[in-house]
Amino acid sequence: MFSVTFVGTGAAFSKKYGHTNFLIESNQAKLMIDFGYLTPIGLEKINFDLQQLTHVFISHIHADHVGGLEELAFSAMFSYHKKPHLILPGKLKEPLWNNSLSGGLELSSDESGQPITCCFEDYFDISEIDENWFELDNIKIKPFQVDHVPGKESYGVIVRDQETGKQIIFTCDVKNKLSQFTTDAEFLDGIIVHDCQLLNDGQGRVHTPLDVILTYPESVLERTYLIHYGDQVDEHRHKIENTSLKFAKQGEKIIF
Repeated sequence: MFSVTFVGTGAAFSKKYGHTNFLIESNQAKLMIDFGYLTPIGLEKINFDLQQLTHVFISHIHADHVGGLEELAFSAMFSYHKKPHLILPGKLKEPLWNNSLSGGLELSSDESGQPITCCFEDYFDISEIDENWFELDNIKIKPFQVDHVPGKESYGVIVRDQETGKQIIFTCDVKNKLSQFTTDAEFLDGIIVHDCQLLNDGQGRVHTPLDVILTYPESVLERTYLIHYGDQVDEHRHKIENTSLKFAKQGEKIIF
């Protein structure tokens, strides 16, 4: 058994719904799917103590997905002295450190106040998993590559209960309609948590427009939660009234 809590459901610049990040809780593991700069606030809202967090999976490098890692790293090192376990596709490791985290984390000081230079592994235990299953307590996770920003490595992730086989599929940020939901055996079952852009700009520049998602077959729509939506979501709820689609709610929990 495991549960999923929508720590946030909003788009990158949402002021109402937090960043689209998810908390997975199994027997022993407490796993975040992404960790934006608003995520610590979201976790506080659901009364989750950051010290309980054991693992973080990173889907891609944008601030609403990795911007909270500096706070997590410093909190772990200086407050509760325990390294979080970072899980990510191997192609993300170097740019995540070099382009996002090293500016705030590389230079520090030891207990006597002397300057020291830190590396990625000083703050996190790191597992590079690429597109393979990674076993974690009674669940396992598997990333899959998606199109988001041209030239930018981006991934969705499947989380599956190892005993029951029940699963949830997170698209994370994706710009194209995903044919896997009707063609690939690994995607034919389970809840889908799908990126949703409310602005209709055709096929979507970097996110999937709601109007495109509405063209999915009913077999996909009936198991889909919409996330990463803008603060104007209430103006668009009427579009899904006669469908089985659902806008995920911040703080909502699903138990598998």
